[in-house]
Amino acid sequence: MMKRNVKRMEINLPAIAVGDLIRAYDFEPIPGRPDMYVVGIVKEIGWIRNEYIGYTIECVYDTMFAVAGVDSICSRVGRTVYVPVQLMIMEFDGRVTKI
Repeated sequence: MMKRNVKRMEINLPAIAVGDLIRAYDFEPIPGRPDMYVVGIVKEIGWIRNEYIGYTIECVYDTMFAVAGVDSICSRVGRTVYVPVQLMIMEFDGRVTKI
């Protein structure tokens, strides 16, 4: 089993502020599969439904629509999207980045 060196997202939290544009991946990028992510403007940082700390973003770009050709009714563009600051499982470097 390969050990992965994953940066803890709490360290990156101060680097992202309200008003920043961020990219948040749905799944870790791997060769042979299109990258799936949203890009959005951070509107709030804090507790989401008292369940986890996250970013509340207004989505401006959604690869699920652009890459997968999903019907526009399923697009997250123009919608509020909640992005966890850190995942307990499936965390990877660069999952959420300021762009």
